[in-house]
Amino acid sequence: MRTVAGKIVRTIAWAVVVGLALMAVDCWPDLDPPDTTTPDGDSDSTIPDEDTDDNDSEATLIVRGYAAMNAASYKLVYDTLQDITWLDYTNPYDTWMNQSEWVTSLTVHLGGVTYDDWRLPAALTEATAPNGMPCTGYDCVCGEMGHLYYVGLGNVGYGPLDGISPQPNWGLQNTGPFENLEPHIYWYNEGTEAPETIAWAFDFNIGAQQEKTAAYNRAIAVRDGDVAPSEFSIGDVGPAGGRIFYVDNQNEHEWTYLEVAPSVAEFEFPVPWGETGGEGIAVGTTGAAIGTGRANTAAIVEVYGEGFQYEDGYGEYAAKVCADLEYGGYADWFLPSIDELQQVYLNLFLADDEWFTVGGDDTLYWSSSEYNEDEANKAWLQSFADEGEEEEHRFHDFKPIFHGVRAARAF
Repeated sequence: MRTVAGKIVRTIAWAVVVGLALMAVDCWPDLDPPDTTTPDGDSDSTIPDEDTDDNDSEATLIVRGYAAMNAASYKLVYDTLQDITWLDYTNPYDTWMNQSEWVTSLTVHLGGVTYDDWRLPAALTEATAPNGMPCTGYDCVCGEMGHLYYVGLGNVGYGPLDGISPQPNWGLQNTGPFENLEPHIYWYNEGTEAPETIAWAFDFNIGAQQEKTAAYNRAIAVRDGDVAPSEFSIGDVGPAGGRIFYVDNQNEHEWTYLEVAPSVAEFEFPVPWGETGGEGIAVGTTGAAIGTGRANTAAIVEVYGEGFQYEDGYGEYAAKVCADLEYGGYADWFLPSIDELQQVYLNLFLADDEWFTVGGDDTLYWSSSEYNEDEANKAWLQSFADEGEEEEHRFHDFKPIFHGVRAARAF
């Protein structure tokens, strides 16, 4: 059984192998320190210091979207300081040579663009190590992974500069926008004269960089430059990790794309559209057309507020659940209108089984559109069943009834 004590022993053993003399190595021995001021003379807030909140470092790491890879989706994170893009995916441990083959064969898709120019991170770059040798030790920002660990994410290495005791709060404490970065050893791109057994690596657990003799380590992929697709198509993975279900090709709206959240972002259980009793409270301003979902949601939340009070607190309702959703780095979600939900049904659900999957047992999903002005206690639903009584698969039901909810966003 692995224990905390075992982890400490392994960490100490790793420190012994590296040597207590592991110290910070100057990555710019012949260069002036990098300029950290902006053109207007102010200090660049993206360079972490002791008084900077960990989350502030994320300003240097921008999520460009979720790329499709092997029937799944993973974040693409642009590193503004290093001008590289990280694929937020950890390949299971393997030899350096096998990991090198994996990354060169890697293909991901974002916004209709295919990216196949991936590589392992570099331990040696001309800009950071002009002396021609990769940095060795703790507090080493010469390599791309060391730079990410210390500068981009603001973490602290295990090894102190005095060589006596661990630094406080050492380890991979902050992962920023990364969801799949692990406190383990990852291979660098550089091998040695014996790459079958020895290559450069970085330990995201203790923040140390050196030549590694172990046969198996993990890998993460990077590519040079930014990835910011200008166009998406129906079915593409959107910036928030959902699916694009509508494109405004006629420029009729202030946005171009509608993206529906994935099933993992669906609320954990069905909720009502409105109050749980009475004749119904009419919002009166909700529309059914494409482009009205966001305004509908805002109007509903303004009328219903925090929800419907019960003995143990406030009850959730469909529009509030969507308005409160934070997923994929975005918080601008809303409850789609009935015509918007129908586009999800037609363009995603009927087109590809993987593009829209029902998150629970209920195949009926609330829209933000009320049924009509005369029946304030009803609202429209979209069915995501394989068969239905109506061609458009839309129905109406009483607002207090519990049904599924799936959020959307416009951009």
